[in-house]
Amino acid sequence: MLEILENFESAMSGTERLSPSVLIGPGVAAVIAGLFVWLGGLGLKRLLAAIAGAICGGILASVAIGLTVVPTAASIAVGLVVAMVFEKVFVTALAAGLATAAGAAFFIGPYMQISPVAELVRQDEDPSQATTLSGGQSISKIRAWIINVRGAVGQACSQMPAHKWALTAVLGLVVVAGGSFFWRLTAALYFSSAGTILVFAGMILLLFYKGVMPVSRICRRPSLYSGLFAVMVAFGTAEQLLLCRSGKTPSDKKQTGANSSKSERK
Repeated sequence: MLEILENFESAMSGTERLSPSVLIGPGVAAVIAGLFVWLGGLGLKRLLAAIAGAICGGILASVAIGLTVVPTAASIAVGLVVAMVFEKVFVTALAAGLATAAGAAFFIGPYMQISPVAELVRQDEDPSQATTLSGGQSISKIRAWIINVRGAVGQACSQMPAHKWALTAVLGLVVVAGGSFFWRLTAALYFSSAGTILVFAGMILLLFYKGVMPVSRICRRPSLYSGLFAVMVAFGTAEQLLLCRSGKTPSDKKQTGANSSKSERK
């Protein structure tokens, strides 16, 4: 994962700087959303599941049939409804997916060979003559980097041994088992991890806009930032388990009322 972030930092630094709208807006949004998910994800689980379901539906539609309006809207609606109806199953699947992705990102690191793109990285340019790209040009630059990284990730995945894929799958299955028996703990851990990732990503974008090289600093002191990440995840998980009490659904209230009526009749 750090290899990909380092490549992004080196590719986007140069005389052609990204537009502030591409860095500040998403950076601030990621930090704010991350704080809500990190500290209150378990209390907002229904809303967050609906949003994630809509996003997943839109992504599946765009990959399968392209960006056509009606099928994409239908897929988003279906994803939203499925996520709200099967809330616990969906959140468990998201947690398993995050754990699997994290395991895969850890294992493919030694096999990552991201080739520099000539249009993105120019080592001989003078930083004092930096120019700011427009929003469209910045998005085109990021899109070119994504295409480059996607090819490198695909090649690295093809080179990764089968036993590492098996370990990655086991990690996902462990999360699924945890969601089956300890759902609140699994959900709180997932929301805390996802929120922490969003906060880190937003801060990296904001620092990158300020001209700081945050990824390089993280790579120089990985143990410090890994410990900070773990502390944030642990704090968010504990805080959600203590403060985000799950309310009763209407069906639970009806069942409680029926049980109380039966006890009164007895």
